[in-house]
Amino acid sequence: MMINIAGIYFHLFEIPILVFLFVGVAYQIVKYRLRIEFSFKILIFLLIASLILYICAILLSVINAQDHMLVIKSAVKWFEVFILTILIFLYVNSDKHFRIIYWILFSACFFQILLVIFKLLSGEISVLFNRMFPGYESVFSFALLLPFIKSKNKILIFMLLIISLLSIIASLSRGAYIALILCLLYSYFAFPQQHKKKVIVVLFIFLIIFLASPADNILFKDFSITFSPTHGSNIERLVLIKFAFELFMQYPIFGAGSLNFPLYLFQHGVPAGIMSYDFDTLGPHNTFLQVASEEGLIGLFAFISILIAVYLLIKNFSRLKHFNKEYLLGLKLFAIVMFINLMLGFISSQFRFLAGLFLGLTIASFRCFTENNKKSGSE
Repeated sequence: MMINIAGIYFHLFEIPILVFLFVGVAYQIVKYRLRIEFSFKILIFLLIASLILYICAILLSVINAQDHMLVIKSAVKWFEVFILTILIFLYVNSDKHFRIIYWILFSACFFQILLVIFKLLSGEISVLFNRMFPGYESVFSFALLLPFIKSKNKILIFMLLIISLLSIIASLSRGAYIALILCLLYSYFAFPQQHKKKVIVVLFIFLIIFLASPADNILFKDFSITFSPTHGSNIERLVLIKFAFELFMQYPIFGAGSLNFPLYLFQHGVPAGIMSYDFDTLGPHNTFLQVASEEGLIGLFAFISILIAVYLLIKNFSRLKHFNKEYLLGLKLFAIVMFINLMLGFISSQFRFLAGLFLGLTIASFRCFTENNKKSGSE
């Protein structure tokens, strides 16, 4: 569920979490003077500097923007991602705090599934509605839960995994299916030998549900048109991709203005091949193309720098010997899903909030690593 404040959309959890983090950090400053030590400083500084540069690129994109307020709106949302990332980094000074934020991230994703279920049970929406269940939020939930399939609460975890799995299937999102399969494949090789069979069981359940659907089911129809060059949605995607390249070539340095893609798209009327009625959310279905077209080379460079820093930090998770490996694996799986989302979509309002939580946890894990080692060494 999203709430609208002054034209800016916020996840229902967003403002309460920000207040919670501000209070938590203020308490630590008063009581402990908030001493911060962490490892991999260069990578963490690279991530923070890249976020700042990306926000600057968004602001610079106002030069060519048709609607300046959309640029300001985008900058405000990404500044919030930056603040959320920093607050989590400052707040997480123990494994307990890390677990709190981790499960808040899971709850923010799983809440979207529960919201749809509630609307179905209350009769607010019909079971006949197409694509009512969230795709990527369901895979995020699944990814964060999957490493705990071997925990003491395995019955509860398995039930939540099944709910997430059913939501993924019901979402009819091809991107969500791809992300799910990649998560299962990565988990199979990441899990110890004795737990590999549990991953196979989950994959088997997914295949049974998928293959048990009738041949004329909308699920199969959706896949039958995936690579069809004559289907309307594919034609529309090609038109959007082509226009994104053209817009980037027209404004290569600063871009056409953050969130201004639809305005340029329709400035001379509705282009041939565009069928969507939701003009405000139209984009090239690829984050890198959208960033390049809206924020230019400066924005693209900063955005890729963020991803490089995240990749290098995650690659060094193996050095965090004190950490519960399930949490680190959950973040790795979350990163896989986020990357698929970037390749096949865009970071919209709710995903920016999730991205902020994820980035904060990623850098905070290295702060916990250094401080815990120092504590254990002094005992």
